[in-house]
Amino acid sequence: MGDDHVEHTAKTLVIATGAQAKWLNIDTEHALKGRGVSACAVCDGAFFRGQDVMVVGGGDTAMEESMYLSGLCKTVTLVHRRHDFRASKTMQERVFKNPKIKVVYDSVVEEVLDVSKGEVTGARLKNIVTNETTVVSVTGLFVAIGHTPNTDLFTGQLDLHDNGYIRTKPGTAQTSVGGRVRVRRRAGLRVSPGSDGGGHGVHGGARGGALVGVAGSLRGGVRGARGPVPRRATAARAPAGLNPWGRRSRRRG
Repeated sequence: MGDDHVEHTAKTLVIATGAQAKWLNIDTEHALKGRGVSACAVCDGAFFRGQDVMVVGGGDTAMEESMYLSGLCKTVTLVHRRHDFRASKTMQERVFKNPKIKVVYDSVVEEVLDVSKGEVTGARLKNIVTNETTVVSVTGLFVAIGHTPNTDLFTGQLDLHDNGYIRTKPGTAQTSVGGRVRVRRRAGLRVSPGSDGGGHGVHGGARGGALVGVAGSLRGGVRGARGPVPRRATAARAPAGLNPWGRRSRRRG
């Protein structure tokens, strides 16, 4: 691993390569990233407090982003390219009942304004049914159309879903690889049989990220920087006054 090509062995390998946000892939969007265009409302929403913003998407993420921004911003325009949302009914109802959120159906973002000013001043929308175009004045545009997992490294080595996420057995974190796993940055994965193998690990992720244990099992808890973390302390969060290892936290200063 690394430039020295040193090989490391492990009973458990946790893949935490994360995922990348999908973008609209229009020139003006890329030109204004970090200047009003964002893919994370929680990260950047505070910069648009009291302003008019736009969210693009039709899934639960877009709904959540819109709800979050409605608590900070003056108005939120939610743009979806279809007439029906993919989001859960519960999330849709919350959005529909929010007076600060306006929904625009059957529309796509054709252009983000204004590159010449170096900041977002609005977005030109095109109705894909009528071909009518309109300009909506906003100072921030949040893209919430999903994520692409960073799992190219594992193509041909692990079973992946069609969307690129690592395939696991239903209700478990077992992947298609069992046994002991050896990792080389350039060579990829090399698997050798081991009595500890079983393809067990941890499975989860934040905002669509890929977090999967490839092989081995987490017997005795999760291993952290200071040793194994007891299961009782990792089930939710450590009890008040205790760190994840069950020891009383020390105050500094």
